[in-house]
Amino acid sequence: MLNKPVILVNPPPLWTLETSGMLALEKAGYSLWRNETGVTLDREELLRRIPQAVAAIGGLEPYDAGVLAAAPDLKAIARFGVGFDNVDLDAAKSAGIEVTISPGANTQSVADVVLALMTNLCCGILSNHATVVAGSWQKTKFPGLFGRTLGIIGFGRIGQAVAQRAQAFGMTVISYDPYNNEVPTASTFEEIITKADVVTLHVPATDKPILDANALAQMKQGAMVINAARGGLIDEDALAKLLETGHLGGAGLDVFKTEPLPESPLRQAPNVILTPHIAGVSSSATVMMADMCADSILCLARGSALPEDRIIVGRPSVV
Repeated sequence: MLNKPVILVNPPPLWTLETSGMLALEKAGYSLWRNETGVTLDREELLRRIPQAVAAIGGLEPYDAGVLAAAPDLKAIARFGVGFDNVDLDAAKSAGIEVTISPGANTQSVADVVLALMTNLCCGILSNHATVVAGSWQKTKFPGLFGRTLGIIGFGRIGQAVAQRAQAFGMTVISYDPYNNEVPTASTFEEIITKADVVTLHVPATDKPILDANALAQMKQGAMVINAARGGLIDEDALAKLLETGHLGGAGLDVFKTEPLPESPLRQAPNVILTPHIAGVSSSATVMMADMCADSILCLARGSALPEDRIIVGRPSVV
């Protein structure tokens, strides 16, 4: 009996998840290998698994040129999310490996978490909670959200969803998008960092931090920073120093330059909320992304057309 073609299901949230998309892959004759470790696969483990695969539902594990060269049968990487900075696109194109993303599936989830981080920081929830737990009744003042200015850097699907929520709370929204000048609340980058009470990032990964030491130092006294996009967008050491000195009033970070977060001054910085890259994986978003990845693989296998916004690298092939 011939072995079934293998699809790697690498994102930890999909270990035990059964969705219509996962079932459809199995019904189509694929064998699903699932990552049971609970953490992102390291490169060594990925190299061990990928030679047998015809496709992968990819998480944050590295698909560099060496990894792709070790996968002679790999035809598709369906990214569980919208980022693709962990995939060597040139190597994928050269090898005829199609790369897709899951646009829109986690938009509301990320926007919800951004609002939660912002609300917790601006309303002093965690600091006042810690006071009561410690047996005190000392109240900590907080700026609140109403009437504050939110600066959004990156005004795509998620940035717009955050703006909608912020406006419902009575915030003034200004935005800057380095990839799109035609946004309704357009400002310059300089205006964002000097005028906003809260700055939130919603752009792809960059080679250098967008909020470097200089940009962070120009922010308003007491301003806060939210990042649920990519960790390398912020100079983390500079951020920690400005939080310690009190120039910045707080930070809510769901992503980091290195994940899992190693020893970092951010752990001891005041008024900081740190979460382990969970913004895009609410229960509903997880199902939607899983099903979109499965659908992309099945469409590629059938030779069916995919929506253009899913395709990062693509050419005709059979999975």
